[in-house]
Amino acid sequence: TDWDDIEYLKDAKNNTVVDYKNLFGMNIGKVYNPKFIDNADWFLNNSNYEDHVDYYLIPYNYDWHFYSEVSAPWYGCEAQTKAMLVTAKKYNETGDSKYLEFSKKVFNGLNSSVLNQDDWLLGVATENNNTKILNSQLFCVANLMTYFEYTRDERALTLFKKGVQVLEKNINGLTVDCGTFYSLSNDRIVLHQQHPEYIKMLERLYLMTDSDTLKNALNEWQHDYLFPCYSHR
Repeated sequence: TDWDDIEYLKDAKNNTVVDYKNLFGMNIGKVYNPKFIDNADWFLNNSNYEDHVDYYLIPYNYDWHFYSEVSAPWYGCEAQTKAMLVTAKKYNETGDSKYLEFSKKVFNGLNSSVLNQDDWLLGVATENNNTKILNSQLFCVANLMTYFEYTRDERALTLFKKGVQVLEKNINGLTVDCGTFYSLSNDRIVLHQQHPEYIKMLERLYLMTDSDTLKNALNEWQHDYLFPCYSHR
């Protein structure tokens, strides 16, 4: 099965269940992918997070053998920031401190050595496989600003600024005609025509920062989307 065959279902408590079926031969089937969970109480269930005393980690509890061999449990900043935002939002709605305390512990995980390598928030993190993925950095750094808006936690603003600086330092080297490199490993190219959401992520982050570096990259990405594979350098 291919990406188009994936189904998003609901369980008895209205939580999203992703049916990956036999995606690219991985035979994953139906799983909870925390990136698609919007229920704060799901995250508070102790089977859906790991307690590392000073911080919580949100695991992906299924194997992912696509491009690389990643065995469960593995981690990533996208699931981490989703849990962080969902529970912070629930705190704002209810005033119940248990959601804020949980959210803070999840935020702490973004400062841990598991998910943070020199202020690049890892898209895939396992014991033997850590990947600095461009779209994950764009997505997760922007989520830090949203978290700051929910909580006014200055630590989130500090990490946001550091994450932006890392992007500004690396984004030109990751930009190529027609698309971007998937990660800092420069291992494969993601075409803007096939993944325009990369452009939307960068635009979201630029609007938060007004960074000239990000704006220049955004202009280039938008040009390549409109005129694919046309070299203009």
